[in-house]
Amino acid sequence: MNENYAILLTFGTGKDNGLSVVAKLLRDGQQIETRKRRSIAALPDLQDKYARWKEHYIQQTTRITIPPAISNHSSLDDCQNAARELKAYLEQWFDSPKFETLKEWIIGRVLGLPDPSVPIFFEFDTCSHEQNTFLRRLPWSCWDLFDELPNADAALSIAYGKPMESRLRNLKILAVFGSDEGGIDLEADRRFVSQLEQWGAQVRNLSCPEPEKLYSRLKHRAYDVLFFAGHSLSTDEQRNGEILLQPQRPVSMKQLLPCLHTAARRGLKLAIFNSCDGLGLADLLIAKAKIPSVVVFREPVPDEVARRFLEYFLQEFSNGTPLFRAVREARNQLQFLEDRPENPLPCASWLPVVCQNPSQSELVWDKTTRKRWWKIGAALLAFVALSGAAIEFWTRMRSPDVVLSRGETLVMASQTNNAKERGLAAMGDRNWEDAIAAFRQSLNQELQENETLQIKDSLDPETWIYLNNAIAEQKAENQIGQLAQLAISVPAKDKPGEQLISKEFLQGAALRQAEFNCGVEKLITAIKNLDISLDCVPEDNNNFIHITIANDLSNEDISKYVAAELSKTSILGTIGHFSSAACIKAGKVYDRNEVVMISPTCTSTSIQESLGFSDYFFRTVPNDAVAAKSLWSKVKTNNAEVAIAYSRNSEYSESFKTAFEKQIPSKKYTYICDELEDNFYAPGCAEAAKAEGANFLLLVPTTTQTLNATLSILTHLDWKLVPLGSDSVYNSAIIDPDGYGKQAAETGLQIYVSWHPSLNPNNRTDFEKNATRMFDFEDWNWHSQSSYDAMSALTQGIRELDGVLSGEKLMQKLRNPDFAADGVVGEGSVKFLQNGDRDLRDFEDKIGAIIGVEEYRDETGVTDYRFVRVDE
Repeated sequence: MNENYAILLTFGTGKDNGLSVVAKLLRDGQQIETRKRRSIAALPDLQDKYARWKEHYIQQTTRITIPPAISNHSSLDDCQNAARELKAYLEQWFDSPKFETLKEWIIGRVLGLPDPSVPIFFEFDTCSHEQNTFLRRLPWSCWDLFDELPNADAALSIAYGKPMESRLRNLKILAVFGSDEGGIDLEADRRFVSQLEQWGAQVRNLSCPEPEKLYSRLKHRAYDVLFFAGHSLSTDEQRNGEILLQPQRPVSMKQLLPCLHTAARRGLKLAIFNSCDGLGLADLLIAKAKIPSVVVFREPVPDEVARRFLEYFLQEFSNGTPLFRAVREARNQLQFLEDRPENPLPCASWLPVVCQNPSQSELVWDKTTRKRWWKIGAALLAFVALSGAAIEFWTRMRSPDVVLSRGETLVMASQTNNAKERGLAAMGDRNWEDAIAAFRQSLNQELQENETLQIKDSLDPETWIYLNNAIAEQKAENQIGQLAQLAISVPAKDKPGEQLISKEFLQGAALRQAEFNCGVEKLITAIKNLDISLDCVPEDNNNFIHITIANDLSNEDISKYVAAELSKTSILGTIGHFSSAACIKAGKVYDRNEVVMISPTCTSTSIQESLGFSDYFFRTVPNDAVAAKSLWSKVKTNNAEVAIAYSRNSEYSESFKTAFEKQIPSKKYTYICDELEDNFYAPGCAEAAKAEGANFLLLVPTTTQTLNATLSILTHLDWKLVPLGSDSVYNSAIIDPDGYGKQAAETGLQIYVSWHPSLNPNNRTDFEKNATRMFDFEDWNWHSQSSYDAMSALTQGIRELDGVLSGEKLMQKLRNPDFAADGVVGEGSVKFLQNGDRDLRDFEDKIGAIIGVEEYRDETGVTDYRFVRVDE
């Protein structure tokens, strides 16, 4: 990445009522050279000349209402003469020997720099706030220094802060259009901003919103740019400002400060106020809200100047011109408005200015990854229209309703109670204290109910997640730490199988979130005793993990819409999706939006190829090639004849079929049943496999849809044809005495999974111990393990970001060869290869297990079945 250079000029109090100035050369916000403090003579009449100019100027503007007290309207000639007098007086000052030597120092440093855009920051730190305010208003761009430095521009340094990523990708813009009273033309502004969508920007418009709506939008959604058009005014001696969202309803920016601060933490990097008198707005936005860059007008601005500036600026900025250069180019074009024969607009080029945190590198819109989907859409629409099927096409392509919940909506409908419902309602009202109390009560009730059950049920992981979300929201709102936002997508259809898998996914993620945000012991104590207070401190003393739960209904087409909706939020990473096909469709969306995806279950060997080798895809489960090799190593024999029953045209089934075929000595299957979706006839498949001499039958159903058909084969097998299973065969129905438990045990079914707990209680992992305590339950499997490891990787990556959160930086952490997170099987066991696959080195004997089904008698003497490792 190119280095960013800047000059910082700090003006302070000097001798004899003059000024002093210290000059610094900055590289990427860090000082690399300093020029000692020098004095600069005062200009005694400067404030008077500025005041005279402003009195004439303000009466020429049309974007503001002129105060009634001003009755003697100045002529255009008066305004232009006052402007020429002020500019001449400034030029006299700039021509003084002290300014000349300063100019030579700056030119000597800037001319040789490779940076195509170099801001010259003006910072004012005199003993008088009034003087600082006055100096900020001066048109520093009139200095002939900028005639000799075409790549430089005058900017104001407001306050220092943490820098953010300077390259803007997949731009998300919130465009707010306030009151147009006085006849200002905001529709032109709306058109200019909306045109950015053709360059890949996502623009969300708010027109005359209620202050509460703007507050909520900034608080809960992530944006890169905030744009405002309308009326504004600086107040509190340029320390605050007001905007007019609705007629006669000014809103103080201090009222919006909490949501603006949250928006900055979520990545808001640039605010553009196409409105009057914005220096007070910029001061608050940078110094208090920590937004690094703000573009405003110094003074009241005529409507046409505001419109033209926006048009010129956006033309430059959308073409990849760095921020300061884009503002300078726009200002250069505004000069033509100043002296035109009809309706000239004096001093138009003096008004726009960039105010910035000088530690921030210059912002630039990077569109190298932009894809022009609008052209494809236009071509598709033309084709469909010609074919006479437009209505049918767009009905089929319409986005479905996507369920996302931060805690306000129920996703797992099978497990709820009145207390949980109250918690959901409180989350929707943003009443964090009531939500925490309600979710604690809900879990307490479940704990008490478990005490009455012979076979305990797991405490609801969804409630655990929402409890931790409420804790995180409360802490962030009180500015104690910050939200690190993640998501998990579950395949929660109405069928019990999908509900159980979704629950297992959530268990692993919820456990790691609880460990990170508060600690399992502290949370369990707070659940058992509702009267004690709960004060959580995160593991890194800074970030609180917040998880949005999404439901893709185990549908690969819906998964891409889930990914699109999640990408509109502030999430850094997602755990999901369930099937390999869903991972491919969703992964393309996450990659475009720079959101990390870690899948606990997607195993296809061709995912990365299908994704175009995405940097943002990772998985904690071994791929099909590893699984097939491991399964074969436990059953291989020289006279193996293998038949297969699999789902034709399934991404996952095709991948495992191919991977296992490479392990067979003959490199081919003896018999193939590939009609699991199409009226599958289990007896025929079993008999045909036997007739062809097969002694092993590999079962590879799709993740849920064809499982029942596959398991029905077990009733038609005997000891001559041993069933093998990929991980999609793993299901509670296999150990159900009323299901396939007896057949699975008798036929010697062997299944590959990525992890399975030991029956020896002395070998229990910390994961199992904590999970058992937190969920009051003891049955753990690879779905929960892999989800836990995925969340562990994300939390470790966030910990190492040191508070500067972005999807891109998180991805870079996970791809670092030295990265390792603690996982279920040990310290540093979660790490990744450069292609995103899990790095199994040093843990080959702990990741991957072959399991079978064992008959046993429970405590009451009843026959039951359980999974056991056959490779221990």
